[in-house]
Amino acid sequence: DIFVTPAKVFARRAKSGGGMAFLVVCVALAAVIYSGKNVMEPIMDAQMAKGMAAAQKANPNLTSDQLQAGIAFQKKLAPVLMIIGAPLAVLGVTLLLWAVGKVFGAAITFGSSVMIASYAYVPRILSGVVTDVQGLLMDDTSRLTNPTQLSIGPARFFDPDTTGAVMLAIMTRLDLVTI
Repeated sequence: DIFVTPAKVFARRAKSGGGMAFLVVCVALAAVIYSGKNVMEPIMDAQMAKGMAAAQKANPNLTSDQLQAGIAFQKKLAPVLMIIGAPLAVLGVTLLLWAVGKVFGAAITFGSSVMIASYAYVPRILSGVVTDVQGLLMDDTSRLTNPTQLSIGPARFFDPDTTGAVMLAIMTRLDLVTI
């Protein structure tokens, strides 16, 4: 129903709080992030290597041991931040929705804002599943260097190393899930 008739879903749930929807969406997002760890690892490695090269260029005194320690720390911290970041993003959208609703005089409760924001993140869960499936079906994921290479939109067809950051960001906004 959330994809076909979202207004009906919101109308049915208008009086209920969004706690259960929030919990389910956060658990599902965490599961998708965790299950896609192996698919996203080559991309994360490539992004970290690019960042470390830029750091070494900016600070030539960095040793390879320091760089390796930085990469090891990022590899441990990134999954934790992504799993914590998902609920924080939903809460951020909740607060924004609630505040804007209040500014314009909407009769919206915080609980209904949580519910709307949670349901709005359901397509991200499906996007994560599609991304994971794509990665699992690929013969060689070692060539992946950017998340746009797994997008469901025009960004997929642009080389992330030669395409400008602004153009790549615009093409990312045209992703099927984002639209």
